[in-house]
Amino acid sequence: MNENTMEYKGYTAVIQYSAEDECLVGEVAGIADKIGFHADSVEELRHEFKISIDSYLAACKKLGEKPNRPSTGKVVVHFPFETFIGVSQAADATGQSIDELVVSAVQAVYPYSQGSTIATKSKVNKISKPVRRRGKIG
Repeated sequence: MNENTMEYKGYTAVIQYSAEDECLVGEVAGIADKIGFHADSVEELRHEFKISIDSYLAACKKLGEKPNRPSTGKVVVHFPFETFIGVSQAADATGQSIDELVVSAVQAVYPYSQGSTIATKSKVNKISKPVRRRGKIG
């Protein structure tokens, strides 16, 4: 496991330190719904992560919605034979694998694929805790 991630019930959270808020901040990765949480210590953060996932799953059940399941990042693409030959030749010509060529092509036409996250307008998005602000306001 990466030192900047936590896992629970198949969900992975990416952890960062917020210097502005002086706390640890976590966000669940690999799903469309946005789930965030924060705490002052790793132990508290792990607890908040578990509460956030359990609350998310309970909210989905209550609303009759299917919870987002974590993405593996793996996609199977079936090309027509002629397209496959062209893609294979293009990959060879550029010194890339077919996977690398397809990823770079998707990133060229879809800017959100380069690490951005997109939140949906699902009702369950509202269960995330806002990041608290410390210090003076204004």
